[in-house]
Amino acid sequence: MKESINKLWQDKGCNLEIKICFLLLIFNFAFLIFNFSNLPPQLPLFYSRPWGEEQLVIPEMFLMLPLGALLIVFFNTGLAAFLFEKFPFLARTLIWSTVLISLLLTITVFKVIILVV
Repeated sequence: MKESINKLWQDKGCNLEIKICFLLLIFNFAFLIFNFSNLPPQLPLFYSRPWGEEQLVIPEMFLMLPLGALLIVFFNTGLAAFLFEKFPFLARTLIWSTVLISLLLTITVFKVIILVV
């Protein structure tokens, strides 16, 4: 497994993509931490639910977005490392989808916090 991860890191495209994911996650966590004291007691998160109380969560629950993104990054990077030697295009696509997920979650956190602060 360690050899697979090293091969993935040696690929310039995958290396850059993984770094972008981690930079987005660092930004996400830092933005949440710096604004955590300014957050109201409830935040809108579940926009698919009916309008009102059902959409709201406590600020601590809002941390599930970057933690979920971190879990997805680790899982997809491990899967991409496993697939990289036989299916390099699939591994790169998996890494790019991870970048997209991290970017969308970062935008979601940023927009909701800007909305309420």
